[in-house]
Amino acid sequence: MWISCSKQGFRNIISKKQELWKHSSFFNYREFYLLKVGVITTTHGVRGEVKVYPTTDEPERFLELDYVLLDTGRELRKLEIKNVKFFKNLVILKFKGVDNINDIEKYKGRDLWIPREEGQ
Repeated sequence: MWISCSKQGFRNIISKKQELWKHSSFFNYREFYLLKVGVITTTHGVRGEVKVYPTTDEPERFLELDYVLLDTGRELRKLEIKNVKFFKNLVILKFKGVDNINDIEKYKGRDLWIPREEGQ
């Protein structure tokens, strides 16, 4: 489908796009460089394991991953994966250095990402 517009209309569209591009909220680097692989739903046990709802079409991908990036709301925190288990439609992850339920409980509902080039 083609949309016609005048040269002036086209210039206005381009200038608005360039103006939006300058604002970081328009260019979401996470969606461009990263791939969302899951969301932490809840904790599992008291030793710092979490249940993750996979947002990828291949939950087995977690077996091949060495780490994920946790979106804390302020930053992306790298978490090395120590152990992976599967339960129904969820993935249970254990991270290195997270040995207590209190260390991970505050991240319920947070997204897990990987670099896009590792997701291929």
